[in-house]
Amino acid sequence: MVYFPLRQALFLAIVAVIVGPLAYAADTNPGVPGPGVPRPGQPAVPSTPVPGPGNSAAGNPNAGKAAPPGKPGSPTNPLGDAAAAKPATAAGALPDKNLSFTKDIAPILVAKCTRCHIDQARGKFSMATFESFKKGTPDGPVFEAGKGSASRIVDALTSGDMPRGPGPKCTKPEIAAITKWIDEGAKFDGPDEKAPLNKFTSATPAPLLVKKPDEPKLTVAMATGRETVQFSKDIAPVLVENCFGCHTGPGPTGNFQMDRFNNMIRGGQSGNPWVPMQPADSLIIKKLKGTAGARMPQPKNRPPLSNDVIAKFEKWIAEGAHFDGDDPNQTTLRLAALTRAKTVTPEELASDRLISAKHMWRLTDPSDLPTTKQGKNLLIISNLPEGELQEVAQTAEQQTAFLGRLFHAPADQPLVRGGITLFVFPGRYDYSEFGRMVEGRAYPKDWRGHAKYDIVDAYAAI
Repeated sequence: MVYFPLRQALFLAIVAVIVGPLAYAADTNPGVPGPGVPRPGQPAVPSTPVPGPGNSAAGNPNAGKAAPPGKPGSPTNPLGDAAAAKPATAAGALPDKNLSFTKDIAPILVAKCTRCHIDQARGKFSMATFESFKKGTPDGPVFEAGKGSASRIVDALTSGDMPRGPGPKCTKPEIAAITKWIDEGAKFDGPDEKAPLNKFTSATPAPLLVKKPDEPKLTVAMATGRETVQFSKDIAPVLVENCFGCHTGPGPTGNFQMDRFNNMIRGGQSGNPWVPMQPADSLIIKKLKGTAGARMPQPKNRPPLSNDVIAKFEKWIAEGAHFDGDDPNQTTLRLAALTRAKTVTPEELASDRLISAKHMWRLTDPSDLPTTKQGKNLLIISNLPEGELQEVAQTAEQQTAFLGRLFHAPADQPLVRGGITLFVFPGRYDYSEFGRMVEGRAYPKDWRGHAKYDIVDAYAAI
């Protein structure tokens, strides 16, 4: 039998997800506040804890605190997951030979490994300097000059075991570059092996065009609703998929940052990215067509953007390059994901959440293959033994059906659009790893579980 505290945790977790859409709906009317609903300027990731026995959410000082706002490439974001699968290289186009550590390898390590091995030394392995990177872990060096494919770091990157934290994996060209650099002798071409790796990513290529001194500063022009092309729906997803590898993070190529609309309008070393209502004179169009230096984007083994996609960029600029989101300081990744979640069919949203859920589980434990059970309202992902998992699934569906009757929901429709994902972990350690690796935070010790609803994601973890 499913014992009482687990039944209680299941019930509260499912309730928390179900009321998520109600809270967001209430927040559209300032006179109807919703519990745990973010207000302007607050993180848009409400998270509701499930209290343990003898503990209440009200008595928990951490109850209702939101997870950190989503970062580019966030694993809880289906678009982020898609972007992680096929990003451009962190350092732009990489050479096939004569790899430079400072110009080609260090930017990859800084972009993909900073959280765990530069800002920290997880597993007692630091990449803060070349000296510490060369030293390796307590078990020995992670690479051996001349033996790229046999090096531990290449094996970890190729298998997908590393990097584990939130954000994109290394691309095949990036792994190939690291392997080739090791094969060529793993030479250090910087002035000091003790210098911080971040130092080698600050330099940016010389601009192809010189910024005009009299060029007017771009401002945010809000959408009127009459546009035929929307930034959030038609432009942002293309940027996430094709441009984020080079134009986000520290030291973006050409000093042109695309992570937020407010940063995009600042332009880069070559000037403003566009001239409103003048697509033919806009730098971004020239770069997409290859009429101003190298054609962009430049990921290897991928064709340039199609003429149809470029035409949408031209139309968007011709209509004024308007911004149709709520906040121009919101991440481009988050804006694209929210827009997709709101506009796709329930079936497509459920598919996105399945992809996202599997990615979250891999972040928690890359070596574990969980069992998934799909019900009417719940997608359950767990590594519990089959018998226990079946009992949990039946209990959860029964409670969900009861809540449906309680909320007078239509019996022939899911309670939450796109469905609910329920992560069920066998112990506290696994649950804590989920928090650390997926949400980037440590849960209070008395939490038995929590739920998250932010339109893109709808899940509970216990």
